[in-house]
Amino acid sequence: MEACEARMKIQHERSGVVFLFQDDLDFFAVPEVQEIVMSAIDRYPAGGIELDLVQVEHVDSAGLWLIASLLKSSQASGRLSAVVAEGSQPQRILRQSMFDTLFPVKTVNTALRT
Repeated sequence: MEACEARMKIQHERSGVVFLFQDDLDFFAVPEVQEIVMSAIDRYPAGGIELDLVQVEHVDSAGLWLIASLLKSSQASGRLSAVVAEGSQPQRILRQSMFDTLFPVKTVNTALRT
C-alpha cells in the first residue's frame, strides 16, 4: 500500500487500483488528491478503479466533480466502482445525484466490518 497525503491511500492490486479515502471528499480535499488520483489511473490504464469511501463522512459538489472526472476517464471500459458505508452521506449523495446508476456502488455495514 502506498501512502498519499493524510487524506487517502492508494492500494495497487492485480485487478486495478483502490483509492482508500480517509477524510471528507470536499472543496478542500479535491485539489490535494486530484492530481495523485489521475496520475495513478494513467499508470494503470487496464485495471479497475475502486473508490473506497467507507471512512468518508461528507462528499460535496467538488467531490462529485472528482468522481465525474474519474467516471469520464474510465467510462469506455466500465472500470469505476465505489464502496460506501450503509446509511452514510456519501451513499445518499451518490444516490440523489444518480451516480449510483452510472457505476456499481457497493454498500457495507461498518458495524460488521473489522
